[in-house]
Amino acid sequence: MKKNLALFVILLFSFSTLQAQEKSNIASVSSKAIWSEGKTSGKFRIILPEGSVKEDVEKSASYYVHNFTVNYDSATRIAEISMVTNDERSRQIIVRFLSACGVQKINLEGTLIDLYPFYDTYLK
Repeated sequence: MKKNLALFVILLFSFSTLQAQEKSNIASVSSKAIWSEGKTSGKFRIILPEGSVKEDVEKSASYYVHNFTVNYDSATRIAEISMVTNDERSRQIIVRFLSACGVQKINLEGTLIDLYPFYDTYLK
C-alpha cells in the first residue's frame, strides 16, 4: 500500500511539473485582428510567459536593435515591439527574439501555435 501511495505521489508531482514547464513557454497575443494590424503599423504587443525577467528580455532585445525595439513592462509582462524597418525579414527576426525569451508557443484566441507556423500565418 505504501508503495502504491508513493508511486501515485511521484506520478502526480511529475505530471504537475510537466504542466508547469509547458505553460511557462507560452506567450499570448490578444487577437488575430490586432496582431494583423501590426503588419501595417509596425507595432506589436505580446504577453511573455510567466517568469520572464526584464533584464533577460532587454538583453535578448539588444541583439535586434537594427530591426526593432522592445519596451517590456515586467508587471504586466507585455512586450511592445516597434519595428525599425517594417518588412518581412525584420518581422521574421521577432521569432528569434521570442525564442531567445524562452517562448515555444503562442496562445492566439485560445489556440496554441508553434513559433514558425505563427510567423508563416501572421507575420509573413
